Amino acid sequence: MDTSFHDTFPDGRACFKELMSHVNLVAIMFDANAQLSYCNDYFLRLTEWSFEELVERGWQEVAVAPWVGESRAPFSALFKGQSDALHYESDLTSRLGKRYWVRWNAIALRDTSGEIVGAGCLGEDITERRQLEQAVIESSTRERRNLESELHDGLGQELFGSALLARGLAADAKRQNIDLAEDLERLSNSLEHAIDTSRRISRGLSPLSDLQGGIIEALQNLVITPNGWSGPSLAFSLVQAAPLKLSADALVHLYRIAQEGLANALRHAVASAIEITLNIDRTHVSLEILDDGIGLPAYAKTSLGMGLKLMRYRANLLRANLKIGSGPARGTQLVFMIDQ
Repeated sequence: MDTSFHDTFPDGRACFKELMSHVNLVAIMFDANAQLSYCNDYFLRLTEWSFEELVERGWQEVAVAPWVGESRAPFSALFKGQSDALHYESDLTSRLGKRYWVRWNAIALRDTSGEIVGAGCLGEDITERRQLEQAVIESSTRERRNLESELHDGLGQELFGSALLARGLAADAKRQNIDLAEDLERLSNSLEHAIDTSRRISRGLSPLSDLQGGIIEALQNLVITPNGWSGPSLAFSLVQAAPLKLSADALVHLYRIAQEGLANALRHAVASAIEITLNIDRTHVSLEILDDGIGLPAYAKTSLGMGLKLMRYRANLLRANLKIGSGPARGTQLVFMIDQ
């Protein structure tokens, strides 16, 4: 014979509150009017507010993401019955201004008749993980810059000196009709080729020559095509109405997202034209990659390739927005937006 939850736990609300008081998860619940009706002790410890203060002041002042900007619509969809679950990450700010990063899982709560009576959220504090991830990224960035410097100022200069010496020896050998002239000429050409290779590697490690302005030149270089190019036409356009104030790390992530987004379009879009647009205004920087190809495959919305996962990972590190979907007319549109 089946036993219902209410038969086993007649006071289910008390059992739930007892459980939520012993887990290291943020737990909050709302009524049908999206007003805070419950939060556990873990939430109160993080925010440093009392439950009464949160209700009086409006909890949105603390955990603002579900009601701010683009997060408002999907969260509201829970109360409208348009979605039964929501998964997202957002800031959580304490009374004293300390910021946390929380991964949320939210669901619509229904009564036995199916009517929506509220919403519930469980959140995992991932602040330390995000800080460690950021530290690893910053460390990797420093290592790349050091390696780029060693390639350019160390190995590159040594190769350049060796190439000059080989070129001079080849010229002397030719004047004296020495048999080694051709071999020295080949050695000189090989060294110059090695110099070009080291420069390409150096540019790949640190593509932004000027960390506060080189992003524009770097994006322009992405659309330069070699002679005989048979692929789609590539274009870059800049819409700039304000100074660029992003950090050096943010600029590198922006460039890598552009690089990966363009590579995906070239591999999968079957497009005749791809355009990259950088828009810089006073409060935001946005990057758009738009193609006129076959559009985003249906499976792409649920099956994320490594390139897309890396792009989303970079966007999350920067607390930025990344959207990939159908273009306004056709094809695929990637939009990355970050505050500055």
